[in-house]
Amino acid sequence: MSSVAIVARVTIKEGRADEYVAAFAPLLEQAQKEPGTVIYAVNRSKDDPHVFWTTEVYADEAAFAAHRSTEVHATAAPVFTDLIVAADVTIGETLMAKGLGEPPHVGNQRSRSHRYRVSVAWTGNHGSGTSGYQAYSRDHEVSADGRPGIAASSDPLFRGDPARWNPELELVAALSQCHMLWYLHLCAVAGVVVVSYTDDADGTMTETTDGGVYFTEVVLRPRVEVALAEMTETATSLHKQAHTKCFIANSVNFPVRHEPVITTAQ
Repeated sequence: MSSVAIVARVTIKEGRADEYVAAFAPLLEQAQKEPGTVIYAVNRSKDDPHVFWTTEVYADEAAFAAHRSTEVHATAAPVFTDLIVAADVTIGETLMAKGLGEPPHVGNQRSRSHRYRVSVAWTGNHGSGTSGYQAYSRDHEVSADGRPGIAASSDPLFRGDPARWNPELELVAALSQCHMLWYLHLCAVAGVVVVSYTDDADGTMTETTDGGVYFTEVVLRPRVEVALAEMTETATSLHKQAHTKCFIANSVNFPVRHEPVITTAQ
């Protein structure tokens, strides 16, 4: 189980630094009540009173999510958005520290496993089963407890139903979804307000002479609209972080590229 460490460098609008400090007071009070919040600190530059560093360490992802789901955090978020001119955020895990208490699992790092269970049921038996290549349908149902089922088939090139999802589309969709969800998370932490996000992802497979088929790449083309023009640079850079964080992208053996376009609502 890994800790979550966040170090952010922010620049505040001219003449409004005191408002930024005041906005942190209720957050610090809330953090002191949270057993999963290990470190919560605000630091100010001696050279520029409008530059701050914040340091946050949480016991794990659940503790981080719990802090961000509080009413106090929801109230402070729009205040920070109004005050912050620029932000540079790094997310990682704390390995060693002195004077602020031992970070979670220092010297005894433990991994945490997640399990995902689905059921797949073939529905394509036309009466003679798989007695011949053309005798059966590739249709099947994908389900998981408490969720709507997915009507699926194979790629139409392999006698699948073009009206249904197929594994190839599902893989491309999973990569797109994972990138988007990490990106939105990173934007929220960095104070970048995303108001719209769409992605037209494209996956490419190649057939080999011996009948094999494999993915050669997936290209993500996210179109992101942010609230303010000054958020554009950070919004662009966070796509690289989202790529490195994406669980699905980390699990495939082919390149996953992203070609983002950032626009502003103003």
